[in-house]
Amino acid sequence: MKLRKLMPWLGGAAMAALMAAGSPAARADQITLHALMEDVPESQIIEAMLPEFEKETGIKVQFQRLVYSEMHDKLVTQLTGQSSFYNVLEVDFLWAGEFPEAGWLADLQPFVDKTNFDLNLDTDGTPLPILDILVREANSVTDNPLVFENGDILSGGNFHGQSLAQAADFLTTSLVSIANISERRIDRMTNGHTSGLPPFLATNPGIDSGFMVAQYTAAALVTENRLRAFPASVESVPTSAGMEDHVSMGTHAGHKLSAVVRNTRDVLAIEALCAAQGLDLLTARVAPGCEEARRVIREHVPALAHDRVLAPDVVKVADLIARDLITAAVRVRLPDLG
Repeated sequence: MKLRKLMPWLGGAAMAALMAAGSPAARADQITLHALMEDVPESQIIEAMLPEFEKETGIKVQFQRLVYSEMHDKLVTQLTGQSSFYNVLEVDFLWAGEFPEAGWLADLQPFVDKTNFDLNLDTDGTPLPILDILVREANSVTDNPLVFENGDILSGGNFHGQSLAQAADFLTTSLVSIANISERRIDRMTNGHTSGLPPFLATNPGIDSGFMVAQYTAAALVTENRLRAFPASVESVPTSAGMEDHVSMGTHAGHKLSAVVRNTRDVLAIEALCAAQGLDLLTARVAPGCEEARRVIREHVPALAHDRVLAPDVVKVADLIARDLITAAVRVRLPDLG
């Protein structure tokens, strides 16, 4: 049976751990699976299947049921590296992707992370080539005809802004995707079922709303971005009695781009605030770059101990992003980043 019968009931991380447990690299003779007490019917199904799995693989599976608070404490223990388990693959159960996906062995991480956590390098750099086009075209000659010192006269469409309009449209859609992905990470951090942290990153859940409305704001900004994602450069309204029968609509593309830049910056600011709050709640040791970013944020915005209006905080962090102060501080701390 191996894992075929278990597949419908296990999350991706637990599946990966079970598959890796018997490999020579893992050398694990025992796996500890954690299930929520609230998920009794599902856990009973899995527990009934485990003896057959143990018989086929020779791997002993210890099954523990925990309540949310116990699972949160174990998550913190894993993140800080203060674990008392040795030669054991420790696995938290995931029910249809609804439970915290953290604390796995590094080589199992690709099976665990939601797509939004894996896309940073692949998507955040997408706009960079487009910026080169914008700079080149902004500094190009737009006269028609072109008259050269040697007497040559060349007529063409140098005045036309199609390349600029298309570059602005592409940059807009790139930023829309970056904001989309950022908002998904905000949701993962504020959702207590997926973060292992207090709901909405509130220090007093149920009394304070924490970053709940901040996620609403990010979702609204993302929606507004999507409404502006349709390319202006595919539209054209003839002017000048039909003489200018194809218009680039570059000005409209630029206006949309400017608005999407502001919205995306605000979404990233909300994500940065949530990340800093999450790290504060975990009281966990983090990588030097992350710690430096948190330090810069905390110099300008205090942690959210109780509910307050978050708009000023978002404005402050958005300004830090606009002035590149967070990235600059991280580069000083980690010069190898370039």
